[in-house]
Amino acid sequence: MKNKIPGIAINVKQIVNKMKRWSTKLNDVVDMMNTSGFGWDDTKKCVTCDSSQVLSQYLEKHPKVGNHVNKEFKEFERLQGIFGKDRANGQRADEGVENETTENQV
Repeated sequence: MKNKIPGIAINVKQIVNKMKRWSTKLNDVVDMMNTSGFGWDDTKKCVTCDSSQVLSQYLEKHPKVGNHVNKEFKEFERLQGIFGKDRANGQRADEGVENETTENQV
């Protein structure tokens, strides 16, 4: 990579690790926003929370998730464009079972 982009001081492993951290942060923020009591402030580009009680209950249930409330995340929309389609949402979870049943009935 250093041969292709002269003067760059990073390697592929560093890029992969950064992508993993961004993906994890995006997933954490989206999960938080999809929980009652949380929202998004488009002006400040950060997660909002209705109360400190809601936040403490959430962090208690999700100890590995960092506190992203009121912390600027200006890359959010761009990262949703990159990673958004990779998120499982459970919408098609039953299709495999339905297809298996149909196949066995034939």
